[in-house]
Amino acid sequence: MKCALRGLLGFALSLLRDVRTYKFVAIGVSTLVLAEGLMFVSVDLMGIDSFLSAVLITEVVLLINFLLNDRLVFGEEGRRGNPLLQRLFKYHVSRVLSIAVNLAVFFALNKLLLLNHLLAYFLAVVVAFGVNLLTSFVWVWRVRPVEGREVVVGARLTSSTSRASPTSAASTTRRPPR
Repeated sequence: MKCALRGLLGFALSLLRDVRTYKFVAIGVSTLVLAEGLMFVSVDLMGIDSFLSAVLITEVVLLINFLLNDRLVFGEEGRRGNPLLQRLFKYHVSRVLSIAVNLAVFFALNKLLLLNHLLAYFLAVVVAFGVNLLTSFVWVWRVRPVEGREVVVGARLTSSTSRASPTSAASTTRRPPR
């Protein structure tokens, strides 16, 4: 158990060095902003029940997230030998837990604790994020963090897979000790 926990922690830390993690987060944040806007329009302007809105918005945003991550984060590497409908199905299955967590937290905060629907939805999405990140890398697109995609501070990258120049990489690359 201790070894498995150490392996999971090591994997999670390696995600912090992979530039795809930050693209994944940026897409998540942008679609969260979209979801909050849709929540405002559907509840405050159209008068739709907040929980029903949360369910519908979650599915719409899930599809948008999939398409953006598929194209911009995981690209050809994640699609190789992994057909679109299979990835979409796996993405939905992997999201069942996070959607359940998302909606349960939203329901508890909004309906039971009477927290504002916009704040409740935001907090629910934040709680479910970790599951999304791990399952996307490990299961849906079957990619692992790689050395060639490290986040390099202060150096220019010529492409998404190239490294910084040797002179700047030594002083600017942040790597945990091994």
